[in-house]
Amino acid sequence: MRNLTISTSISLFMILSINCQAQTYDDAHRAGVKAFNARDYKTAIAKFKEAVRYNGRKEITWYYTGMSFANLRQYPQSIIAFKKIASINPSYNPYYLLEMSRVYLAMNKFSDAKRTLETFLDKYPNTSKNTRNRHLALNMLEYAATSPKLRAAGNSMAEPVLLQQVNSQFNDYTPRVNPKGDRLYFTSVRMGGFDYLADSTDRSNWGEDVYVSRFENDSWNAPELLPEPINSMKADFGSAFTGDGQTMVYVRCLGEESVGSCDLYITYLFGTIWTEPVNMGNVVNSEEWESQPTISSDGNTI
Repeated sequence: MRNLTISTSISLFMILSINCQAQTYDDAHRAGVKAFNARDYKTAIAKFKEAVRYNGRKEITWYYTGMSFANLRQYPQSIIAFKKIASINPSYNPYYLLEMSRVYLAMNKFSDAKRTLETFLDKYPNTSKNTRNRHLALNMLEYAATSPKLRAAGNSMAEPVLLQQVNSQFNDYTPRVNPKGDRLYFTSVRMGGFDYLADSTDRSNWGEDVYVSRFENDSWNAPELLPEPINSMKADFGSAFTGDGQTMVYVRCLGEESVGSCDLYITYLFGTIWTEPVNMGNVVNSEEWESQPTISSDGNTI
């Protein structure tokens, strides 16, 4: 009877200890997530460190730890945290590999980024709801592959040559060459734009529209007016592209979904057709005038 009492007491003590440990971990982890969401990354890291002292095998805590260090630009510590996930559970949600790749790119560790992105694409399901992240990973992979070559190339620039066949007697501006170097997108208020087609008598304003010239047979050919949905009866101008040329960000003024006077819109190229442009919303746009966008080759920064 005495032995049974001792055994029962030990079991009860162990259960209480485990419950206390679990509760302490949960409290620390929740406090860390709260600080992370408030962008108080230093406090978040302190709380996540406390959490892993109680339970160091929770992948989600290591993920938040890695993200917190990344947001503080403490990249080596971020990589250590992300690698911990793989050591705990190689089958864990592979999304963390995408974030890990961002850190490698920020460190200019292109081969590590390339390897991690390839692993991500291999493990991340190719489903419709994952299209955006897979597309982003492909952009980043292109950046990781081409950036070292571009950085190693010597700087050289010839004297500029006026493109007689592209320019007009009207204002032509905001030129952008796509990453492959075979398309020149620019803005023009020349005769023949959407506003002109609607009312050719108003010679004071033919509107801003996006045109494209193609590089063929070692020269730029006569530009073409891009059709709808890129151009509209509004002012459309200022194109910028990701490294693979599949994503374009540009400006439209006084659109139906406008946040301000001029907003940034985003569109994607499928085959030879650009998708319906989408206003990037008030996360990017303001009540003022957004214009002249540029976008990084990996598609991460506008």
